[in-house]
Amino acid sequence: MLSKLKISSIKELLYYINDLELKYRDVLNVNNNDMTFGVELEFVGLRLNDIARLNISRAFSVPLEFHESKHMKNENNSYFFSREHTNVIGGCEIESNIMRDNKMAWNDLKSICNDLVRYKASAKECSTHMHFGAHVLGNNYDNWLTLIKIWAIYERIIYNFYYGEDNLPRKCISFYAKSINKEELNCIDSICKDKDFIKNLKCALYFLDSIEGYRGKYLGLCIHGVFDDPNKLKEYNTIEVRVPNGTLNEAIIQNNINFFAKLLNSIINNKIDVSYINDRFRNRELISDIGLFNNFKYDDALELADMIFDNELDRYYFLKQLYKLYNLDEKNLNREMSKVLKLTRL
Repeated sequence: MLSKLKISSIKELLYYINDLELKYRDVLNVNNNDMTFGVELEFVGLRLNDIARLNISRAFSVPLEFHESKHMKNENNSYFFSREHTNVIGGCEIESNIMRDNKMAWNDLKSICNDLVRYKASAKECSTHMHFGAHVLGNNYDNWLTLIKIWAIYERIIYNFYYGEDNLPRKCISFYAKSINKEELNCIDSICKDKDFIKNLKCALYFLDSIEGYRGKYLGLCIHGVFDDPNKLKEYNTIEVRVPNGTLNEAIIQNNINFFAKLLNSIINNKIDVSYINDRFRNRELISDIGLFNNFKYDDALELADMIFDNELDRYYFLKQLYKLYNLDEKNLNREMSKVLKLTRL
């Protein structure tokens, strides 16, 4: 368990993780046949007509269809492309089909990312949203509360992890992926656990987002699209994670998906100490300014990794991306280590 390590052992571990390659895996071993997910790849450098022309000439490894609607449309082989103007003018988006944790799905994602890089697309200042089928939590209302609470407690860590290759968030994140860690969130414990639970949970989150007409849509953890009866795998019935910085690095995207998929699994499989989470939630720090999110405790990060992951590789990949340990030289690694462990010298 990472959270049991002494500081000297943590230092050794971080040195090891810095040299560890973040590899793209054939499967993540989610071990949940019901788990579904998808990604939205936002990018610039290619316009809609460019995508259409390349697709007609079969220049993409995965077939694309033009589609204006979004979010986990089907499980056929096609990905979808459309305009994307929320983050950057002239941007485009390619959205995956409904994915499951199998080799074919991961091969398709890798292929489309590599194709976009080859054709000079860039995801700089864009985002890479993810969607997860809400049916996996279904009508277990306690599980929904646990998910929201874990996100609020560890939100600063989750955001920093989802910055991917970058140390800082994209410019528009405070508008398009707002924090949920506000005092108003405390009302969720008073929601009646009946047929209107999801409707009322969404209402509680709506008022954390003040954008008229889009209430609840522009939160980092977004349940705007979840059905009032979320129990079945249906089009649009998804939990959306809006935090991740844009990237076309397939290993980062896979690691992003792995974190949230394993978080859902740990909740579904009753591996979470709910009493502990409830206590942490009641006594959490109320910090919702994303500009302050880079200040968090390393022992909370280790605790979160132990809570979610059941194997060392997942934990190591999580810490590697969280602390941006991408083969840093000795000087920069020592500087990062001092910052992480709050040491004056190594």
